[in-house]
Amino acid sequence: MTLPPSTPVAAYLRDSGGETQELSLPQQEAEIRAYCAQHGLALTRIFRDEARPGSTTVGREGFHAMVRHFRSGNAPEKALIIWKYSRFARDIDDAQFYRADLRRRGIQIISLHDQIPDGPAGRLFEAALDWMNQQFLADLSTDVKRGLRHLVTQYGCVPGTPPRGFRRVPITIGKHRDGTPHICHRWEPDPDLAPTIRRAFEMRAAGTPVSQIHAQLRLYRGLNAYTTFFRNKLYIGILEYGGHTIENYCDPIVDPQTFAAVQRIMDDHAARFGTRHPRRVNSPFLLSGLAYCGRCGAPLYGHVTTRKNKGRDEAYRCTRAKRKAGCNAPRIPRQALEKAVLESLTAHILAPENLAHIQAQYRREHQRRAAERAAERQALQKQKSALTRRLTHITAAISQAGPLPSLIEELRNLETERAVLDARLADLQKPLPPATELTPEEITQISARLIHYIQEAPLEEKRQLLRGLIAKITVAREGDHIEGVIQYYTPLAAEPPPFPPTPRGNNPTAPTPSGLLPMYATPVGAHPATVFQAAGLFFWGYNGEKSIGRCL
Repeated sequence: MTLPPSTPVAAYLRDSGGETQELSLPQQEAEIRAYCAQHGLALTRIFRDEARPGSTTVGREGFHAMVRHFRSGNAPEKALIIWKYSRFARDIDDAQFYRADLRRRGIQIISLHDQIPDGPAGRLFEAALDWMNQQFLADLSTDVKRGLRHLVTQYGCVPGTPPRGFRRVPITIGKHRDGTPHICHRWEPDPDLAPTIRRAFEMRAAGTPVSQIHAQLRLYRGLNAYTTFFRNKLYIGILEYGGHTIENYCDPIVDPQTFAAVQRIMDDHAARFGTRHPRRVNSPFLLSGLAYCGRCGAPLYGHVTTRKNKGRDEAYRCTRAKRKAGCNAPRIPRQALEKAVLESLTAHILAPENLAHIQAQYRREHQRRAAERAAERQALQKQKSALTRRLTHITAAISQAGPLPSLIEELRNLETERAVLDARLADLQKPLPPATELTPEEITQISARLIHYIQEAPLEEKRQLLRGLIAKITVAREGDHIEGVIQYYTPLAAEPPPFPPTPRGNNPTAPTPSGLLPMYATPVGAHPATVFQAAGLFFWGYNGEKSIGRCL
């Protein structure tokens, strides 16, 4: 589709850190500017992501700035120019979702190096390109993993930084094509640190708390790293890498008996606490134990700092980012996140119309399951009838020809098959639990009680309610933009504790309709539901052509 001359357009550039024609940002920009000059287009905005992978949109600040720019409703540009579709996104779902979002807003997408026909056929070509772009990443990942696996299995060479107590030892495994030696590294015990490592395992095997081990030995900067440390089998000489296990990889630092004792202690600790660690459960932060990092999936923890002349600063931080274990998620202001979550609960999740929608959805699901069970029961009855006829014929054949081994084997197999059918039919005969049916007045009453409780309950009781209502909160921050997903339990199958006093003009503490399940005993399946945004929680300024801001 041809754009008229002087049409304002924007460009998005991304590279993965290389200097080739397809990967270099300056080269992409030069060709896009030449294209705009050739067609008389006005290039008014350029969004850039340098050294960022296309397999995900996480961490691509230029990409998210571009999306927010077009979603604002004030963008004058009528098209977005990209080098290739693979520069836009290599993930199929991301590529199709964001392209559709832009097109629904009237924005054309122009690729300089992908020949896409106009009309519906173009969507088919785009889908094929998206598949090829994602497949390229999959093939590249397979090739890289194959090469690393060869180095590990053939030479014992492992990339990256070794665990605490090990050192990298160079070995020559051949020569490169230019004749220079090909040097890789094995991991071997560090004789200077080995006694300290052994002492840490012995203390943990004796039941010493991790906090005391840390206070005495200071193996790491924080406590979170010790879980991975005590689980690592490399300390008993076993290397686990890329799905492969290499026994006797190196000399053990810890004897197997001590290591096994530590594993029993950690298994018992995990069985008792799981992800609800006492430090998170007893944290003064409202969402501790519920909030997880949207970039890496690790739990968020409450972090407090006191700065001179700036007072107390409270924020949620990623545990992996804290110990620098592959995540660079920034801090998320406590007030912004907690306000966004509570507003999402009271304004959306617990709103009567949403609860009514959940009930209708559950009713349809209940009807669908009942119909499927009836159809399966009918099909199994037919199978059983046919099976019974086959059994009759086999029995008759045995009576006439005698107990031939082949007939006896077939009879045994058919009897086993009939026993399986009988067991499944018996299960299908059991009725499904009845679907909860509440009137609109009852739904409104539940909504009012829960919302009132969330707004008025003391902190500890409010935290208890949230842990009975919310399964998980996944949250990420990109610049000054905070967003996330709340996975919650069906509140229609739960009765809130009778805490708050009756407010004027309403009666949320009236008796709850009968038939509801206790919230903390039987949570119903989680509904991945509401996407929340901390809207209005940022202070925005304007400096020339650059928009600046900070979290409140």
